[in-house]
Amino acid sequence: MVMSFPIGIDMPNDFPTLAHNNVTGKLGTHQRHALWPECAAGWNAVARRFFAAAKADDLFTGSITKNGAGPAVDERQIQEEALFVFFVAGLSAIESLAYTLYAVGAILQPGHFPMSLPGHFKAINPSQIHPGSICHLLCGLAC
Repeated sequence: MVMSFPIGIDMPNDFPTLAHNNVTGKLGTHQRHALWPECAAGWNAVARRFFAAAKADDLFTGSITKNGAGPAVDERQIQEEALFVFFVAGLSAIESLAYTLYAVGAILQPGHFPMSLPGHFKAINPSQIHPGSICHLLCGLAC
């Protein structure tokens, strides 16, 4: 496990923690921008949601391994809750990544990624982040 510096916890081995920490440093160059809190919150949420999904995965897998797919009612509830958290946290990690990329876009190219009005925030979703715009944003972030 490697420590995630932005959120202060050891991340699961399958999370790209070093890359996440590196991007955090690059995002930090924009701390004076008004949208910095949006970037930071979204980027931290990516790691936190992944952590929650991994924890739920471990709980579910451990329960299925130990108790099978047809356990007693109480254990079944544990399995159901773990499965629910896994999928919800996983989807939330994807949405958090999209939000972060959009916020980075709003800093680097505000004309293409508007975040100046309250309605703009509610309209952000993963479908607005296209592969070409991700590459362009990451190149801009690396500069």
